[in-house]
Amino acid sequence: MSTKIKTFVLCCSTLVLTACPQPHAVPPPSFPPSWETLIRKGDIEQEYWRYPEAEYYYSQAVTRAQEFGADDARLARSLRSLSSVVSSRGNYAAAKQYGEQALGIYRHLFGPESGEVGMTEYILGSIAAEHGSFSEAKQLYMQSQRHIAAAYGPEDPRLGQPMIDLAGLYLMTNRMIEAENLLRQVVTLSDKPENRDPSRLSLALRHLGALLLTQKRLDEA
Repeated sequence: MSTKIKTFVLCCSTLVLTACPQPHAVPPPSFPPSWETLIRKGDIEQEYWRYPEAEYYYSQAVTRAQEFGADDARLARSLRSLSSVVSSRGNYAAAKQYGEQALGIYRHLFGPESGEVGMTEYILGSIAAEHGSFSEAKQLYMQSQRHIAAAYGPEDPRLGQPMIDLAGLYLMTNRMIEAENLLRQVVTLSDKPENRDPSRLSLALRHLGALLLTQKRLDEA
């Protein structure tokens, strides 16, 4: 084939390709993030103490969960998490409101003495303690322990946090015997192979050691 013919064929092919309509690229549909994604992102931000970001994701999770109904457990979870973060940012009134909304939903769904009720009571106790309502915090911590133990058993690791925080309240009010008893229980609970929690165990041991030092029980500290 001569060079002229090759050039002619090439030009014709180019013209045909240019004349053909090109396919229109349609971008994939954009879906809003799922409730699970929003909660997971909020949890990550809260874990690293990035509270403004955590509040944003938890607020979005509340909005998304409202689509599932006013008595959906996902709404309660979102509100409970949001209450904790909002409290850490200093907004006691909003934190308490969100926590109490979550508590009401959990009570309606699972009964007044369920494990989720107990965990929410712990969060409300922490909110009360952070803002100086120590009597209310104590009552909520005690209720939390009772309901968690009833739901999950007396050796469940979830008992550790309300116990250690209640011990902290006892230390603040110079109720050393009650504080020591609780701290020793937390040490035992957190040191079990099936429940081992190094961070909580370390915290309980530090509190217990400080208590023993204040009582000059140096051989036990």
